[in-house]
Amino acid sequence: MSKDLQKRLNAQVTLFITSLQEYNKKRQSRQPAENYRFLRDFYVRFFADRNKRATEIESTQYAEVKTLANMQFSAPTLWDLCMDGRVLAILVNGASSGVGSSLRVPGGILREFVRGTDGNLKLIESSNFAKLLERAFYRYGTDTIYEVFDSHIGCSARKAEELAHGYNALDSGLFADVVHKQEMGMATNDFVRRKFGHKKRAVTIQTSFDPHTGYIFMGLETKKALSYAEKHGKLFTTEILEDLLQSGTIISAAALAGGDKIGSIFQSHLFDLDWRGNYIESAKSFWKNIASMKKNVLPMITPQLIVMYPNLNRSKEGREEIEERAVLFLTNAYSGFLNNKHGYSLSGPHKSSEHYPYGVHREEGVKVSEGGYPPYAISMFVVFSLDKKNLPAHIELASTLVRNNRREGRVFDRSGTFKDPVRFSEAPVPVVIQGVVRDTVANQEWEEATQIDWSDLPSNWDSMNASDFYTYLQSKGQISIALANGINRLREKMTVLYDPDNPTSSHLVEHYKVALPVIVGKNRRNYFIVPFVKLGFA
Repeated sequence: MSKDLQKRLNAQVTLFITSLQEYNKKRQSRQPAENYRFLRDFYVRFFADRNKRATEIESTQYAEVKTLANMQFSAPTLWDLCMDGRVLAILVNGASSGVGSSLRVPGGILREFVRGTDGNLKLIESSNFAKLLERAFYRYGTDTIYEVFDSHIGCSARKAEELAHGYNALDSGLFADVVHKQEMGMATNDFVRRKFGHKKRAVTIQTSFDPHTGYIFMGLETKKALSYAEKHGKLFTTEILEDLLQSGTIISAAALAGGDKIGSIFQSHLFDLDWRGNYIESAKSFWKNIASMKKNVLPMITPQLIVMYPNLNRSKEGREEIEERAVLFLTNAYSGFLNNKHGYSLSGPHKSSEHYPYGVHREEGVKVSEGGYPPYAISMFVVFSLDKKNLPAHIELASTLVRNNRREGRVFDRSGTFKDPVRFSEAPVPVVIQGVVRDTVANQEWEEATQIDWSDLPSNWDSMNASDFYTYLQSKGQISIALANGINRLREKMTVLYDPDNPTSSHLVEHYKVALPVIVGKNRRNYFIVPFVKLGFA
């Protein structure tokens, strides 16, 4: 079905872009014709890129790798990360498809944590994150999950947050983010205790990923580290991080990878890690080597963690957490070592990153989804789709960053339409809105759904009630409840974006950015476009 599927997707892209072009002809102030050539080329390439990865992770060979990888962690591990295309669970800890799960929002700042009347941060019980936490215990069939809250270095979203608060953000808000994530962790623990009592527990761990080098720091949230930073202006600048490293207050995976003992072990397990071009083999070698090295390397890491977190060594649960932290540290140090190609020392923050292939922003568009399996050939800023309330604002932020990437020459027009970076920066930003169908859908139903003719989609699709819309879907043949629900959820997201009260709405109608709605399967295979688009308002 793969070749036929790509042909159908390509044809649907053409129909979608043609509809935009026809509307553009009616306008007095028209978009240049080359904008639409660029968009068509981009979306065709995007679908081919994503569907190639879906085929890889659906293979029997990869299923074996996934089982081995999950066995290396003490319990299911979940990551809360930034939407930054450089900050990925697979780059932080080698977490390839199906290894735990991750959630990505700007700065990793979940707006579902709010300040209570008692002055403490709390998690809204009806929020998406709360539901995802509950679902995780049942999904993995476990009483313990680990939630990793990362405060990445040089975060643009957190810096903007601090500037809005009136602070100078000399450390791009790193100190403030570490403190905030600490409160998020406590609120997460409180929520789980209220919900499950002592039957289940969510163990929260904080890390600080440096996207310039691929290595993490651990320990910034400890009392000693925070106290030192407070005495120096409540900042975690490069110089302060150096001081904390030298005093042993925090630890660096870069220093671990650059050490003689562990560095030599990593050197003996060196291979060409290529997530973009050789996903399955990279995952296979990575996790096979981690399983092989754990016995020798973890005992070298554990003593450093016990010094930083002495209380954890006093209970069985605490020692399990120490092991989890050690695995996170090992996987990151090994990932950073491989991605930097050689085991030279990178003991301090912001050391040379010329050998690190993911240290520069190269996002070419925006994807609204529940996640995916990067790094892909075409990098995108990812906006968490379940947070519908904040979708417009997050898309606006991501679109601005894409234009910056173009203007500064970090990305180029693959279609060859635009040679001038300034002109390219003015072209529409491609946005992909994914409606994820996680339930199992038979291949035959997918086959039939990809051939649906949507030319009679009511122009008032955004104002239809759910009952009327489902009645319309019934006219399209035998569509299962799972697929119908997925299409309707996609419609609801597009309705938010086209709400005239949101600035994104006018941007979409004017084609300054273009949101293409697509239905995808649980492995993020793109199947078909549903043309939820507004060509002006009546």
